[in-house]
Amino acid sequence: MFRLFLFLLLHLSTIFCFSQSIEVPDEMYFLDMKIYIKHGAKNDIAASVASLRKNKAYYQSKLDRVDAYFPIIEKILEEQNVPDDFKFLAIQESALVSDAVSSSNAVGFWQFKREAAAEHNMRVDQVVDERKNITSSTRAAADYLKKSNAIFDNWIYSLMSYNVGRGGTQRTVSTKYYGAREMEINGSTHWYVLKTIAHKLAFAEEEGKNPAPPLFLFEYMNGQGKTLSEIAIELSVQEENLKLYNKWLSNSFNVVPSDRTYAVTVPASYMEKDAIAAKLGDTRPISVQAEMSLPVKRDLKPLPEPKKPSERAEEMYPGDVPVFALHNGLEAIQAKKGDDINKLAIQAGISKAKFLKYNDLRVFDEIEVNEYYYIEPKRSKANIPFHVVRPGENIRHIAQLYGLSIAAIQRKNRMSKTEPLQVGRELWLRNKRPSDVPVKIVKIQTSPPKPVNVPVRETPPSPQRPAPIVPKDSTEIKPMNTVPVVVPMIVSPKPQQSTSAANTKDSVHIVQQGQTLYAIARLYSTKPDSIKAWNSLDSSGIKVNQELRIKRPTPGETKANFINHTVAPGETFYRISDIYKVPVKSIQEWNNKSDFSLSVGEVLLIKRP
Repeated sequence: MFRLFLFLLLHLSTIFCFSQSIEVPDEMYFLDMKIYIKHGAKNDIAASVASLRKNKAYYQSKLDRVDAYFPIIEKILEEQNVPDDFKFLAIQESALVSDAVSSSNAVGFWQFKREAAAEHNMRVDQVVDERKNITSSTRAAADYLKKSNAIFDNWIYSLMSYNVGRGGTQRTVSTKYYGAREMEINGSTHWYVLKTIAHKLAFAEEEGKNPAPPLFLFEYMNGQGKTLSEIAIELSVQEENLKLYNKWLSNSFNVVPSDRTYAVTVPASYMEKDAIAAKLGDTRPISVQAEMSLPVKRDLKPLPEPKKPSERAEEMYPGDVPVFALHNGLEAIQAKKGDDINKLAIQAGISKAKFLKYNDLRVFDEIEVNEYYYIEPKRSKANIPFHVVRPGENIRHIAQLYGLSIAAIQRKNRMSKTEPLQVGRELWLRNKRPSDVPVKIVKIQTSPPKPVNVPVRETPPSPQRPAPIVPKDSTEIKPMNTVPVVVPMIVSPKPQQSTSAANTKDSVHIVQQGQTLYAIARLYSTKPDSIKAWNSLDSSGIKVNQELRIKRPTPGETKANFINHTVAPGETFYRISDIYKVPVKSIQEWNNKSDFSLSVGEVLLIKRP
């Protein structure tokens, strides 16, 4: 009896702790925008998160569907240039149940009514209902959201329109936020938006972490004219399972129609996944390894067996052989000059969303030449217990250095997502710092940096460098010769450039096949955000033969004409603009920024009066 009581007590305790584990941050990135969550919205979001996570078994069943369906959804959203965060809307709409039906008779993964489905070229009749097809319905949802964003140029308003319609949104929201890249979320924000934020907070930290998920889903695109029975025999899967995940096809009509290409969803268990992937030619890395408890090595080594780029990579980048290596026991790819996030993800054979997630990157972050980027999930523990923060380091550099996620470091150190990183702080990397153990700040002895006459570097130093191992009882550490410390560089002035029209005239670049914005930026030693701003580019990207204006630097304008401003917590472009009495647009131009995104600790150039 006592054992039963103890079991129930532990079970209830686990559920309680589970439901209380998510904190609503003051600010976060959502739908490619920086949002500031105020108190009036926090309570509603927190209540929704707690509700989503209160029943562990029900939450886990949703999470299993998330891990199965998200790779398909992520791929389509990426192809359509729709923010990855919209995948959480699919959980909100249908819990990723294919035949879900609402009280207003909206059906399927993305809850389309019959009329709306027809507007987005989905077939709905006695034979086929594409609203229940994950591929077809996701493409339709992306199409709706893109058309909405063409009106609002604000993905949060586009999200709202998915619930109340474009007309309803236009009548409700303020036009002054059309084109905004940061917004305040408060008590008056539409409930539908708050609910989607809650779904991201409830699932984002857990998705993709199961080392042995029970279900994998693949797309089979060659089913025209075939019965599900024939496809089941061809792929060696059970016909009943195939029917279960293809309810878009009427049971009475067991043949895939030939009027268009339909994606047949093929389910596989953990044990079946590799064999089915081989038959389908699916090159994504789906062999999930359970997390090892043994210490992992931090040095770079060649892969035991040479990793080959995917067929898609060889087709898109012929002759460009990627460099793969093991770093911290994890597979990584080295960035070369001209590479960007899309190219590295394709060469690695993973989705852009996973590449960003594995490396704690945002869509607008730039790739650093020669840095190694992880192409499989990071670990939750490092091989050393502590790391002392040195000058010039940020939390992402430390996360990359040890093969940990930023979220893991923050959890182990009881840090909020917006908490600044203090130089000298001892970070826990293997275990979670006990609540009764205070934060330890180690005094770092530094000497004024000597002027260094060096050429301008194309990229910052790679964060993949060895870090000092600091004993717990240490109270002071000295700079080590083997550990480079980031110091200001004094650059020799370049010869005075000619001010002739030939040197000051802007260039025009014609986009070639296969070129990306990042590759073009590299060609002209500028930044992608600058090209976006000069050409008023939107999220639809660039096209072959498109003319792009490339601005030449103003003659005589050097860093000596600017001062540095370090972004403090809570600061926005408007606040910084007010401090220095300069226009927001000027700050964006000086710093090659096309949006309003800022990070705590980021250094901005402000032109001297």
